[in-house]
Amino acid sequence: MSPARHGSAIGQALILLVAITLGAAVFVLRGKPQVQAWAVGKTVEAKFTLLTSDRFDLDCVYPKELPAGTCAYKKPDKRFSRSAAPSLKPYVTVTQKMVLLPNLFDRPDIRERYRKEPPAGRPRKALKRFAVTCDIELVDQPDGVRVRFGRRDKWSNPLRTWVGKIHDCKLQP
Repeated sequence: MSPARHGSAIGQALILLVAITLGAAVFVLRGKPQVQAWAVGKTVEAKFTLLTSDRFDLDCVYPKELPAGTCAYKKPDKRFSRSAAPSLKPYVTVTQKMVLLPNLFDRPDIRERYRKEPPAGRPRKALKRFAVTCDIELVDQPDGVRVRFGRRDKWSNPLRTWVGKIHDCKLQP
C-alpha cells in the first residue's frame, strides 16, 4: 500500500471512529429520561400508578386550607368540616415524589376506569394497577403534612410534600 493510500485509510478510520462516538453519545443522552426540577409555580409532568381503591383509601392531615384545597383531616382524629374547597389526596409519582392533588378521580378517563373496576367488596390485591400521566402546576410545599394510604393505616410522621393543581391528566394504555 502506498503512503498516500495508507494515510487515507487512517483518516477514514478516524472519521468513522468519531462518527460512531458522536452517534453513541447522542443515543445515550437522548435515551436518558429528562429530570424535571420541581419548584412552586412550575408545571410538571407526573406519572402515577393507581388502584381504583385509592379514590377513598388515601387521606392527609393538615390544619389549614392550601391553595388547591384542604386535606380531609385538620388533626389525625378530627375531620375538616365540609367546605367548598376540594379535598386533597396524597399520590406518589413513579419517581417517588409525593404530591397532594384535588379530584384526581373526577378526571374523565380515571372516572371511567373507576366505573369499570369498582373496588367495593374486593381486596386491594385483586385490583389491577393502572397508569396515568398528569400535567400538574405546583402551588405549594408545606411542612407538617401527615398522610396514610389505607383507611386503617396509621398516619405518617409529619413531612414536607408538594401541593398541585391538575391541568391535564391522561390514562395510559
